[in-house]
Amino acid sequence: MSFESWGSYAMACLVLSLIPGPSVLLIIGQALSLGMRGAMACLAGALLGGLGLILGALAGLGAVLASSAVLFQAIKWAGIAYLLWLGVTQLRLARRTKAVPSDAPAPQSVKGSFRSGFLTALLNPKSLVFYLAFLSQFLDPAHSTWISYVQLIVTSIVIAGISLLAYALLAERLRQRLTSPTAQRQIKMATGGLYLGGGALMAASR
Repeated sequence: MSFESWGSYAMACLVLSLIPGPSVLLIIGQALSLGMRGAMACLAGALLGGLGLILGALAGLGAVLASSAVLFQAIKWAGIAYLLWLGVTQLRLARRTKAVPSDAPAPQSVKGSFRSGFLTALLNPKSLVFYLAFLSQFLDPAHSTWISYVQLIVTSIVIAGISLLAYALLAERLRQRLTSPTAQRQIKMATGGLYLGGGALMAASR
């Protein structure tokens, strides 16, 4: 792959990564409610899920989903249901939250944050089909080598990671300014709203 082609691919990845999607909303919510520890675990899960989508697209699973409306919708609505469940759970937690210190231990584990990020990224069939179409613009099966595939995969994961980290850091800075119990309760409600918004965003996609 030429440097010009790689540069175009990297720029396209950057633009696409900055557009808020379900994973972005989820990581912002994790940073607001759990801080950077939860956000980083969620980010790691999202990147692993994204890697699974890219490998799935390269393996042809995207083409299978594109040709099977039933399978596509089944995976899509599974992802929507999961995000809605996270949102409702967070809102119920916010309603039960009383005046507690802002440094009280978070109810969700790092493992739970990782799982949330992974499943939200993986249960997004639109991204899988998108990667199939997107990668095909920069790969020629007749001339591409395994190095080209690795180069595109690593570029996509690194740029996505940096973009998600930037969102998490901004959300964490906002969280540090809101330390009162009332603000913490509102953060939990906002987090639940972000999760529900991610589900709605996924539902609205075609």
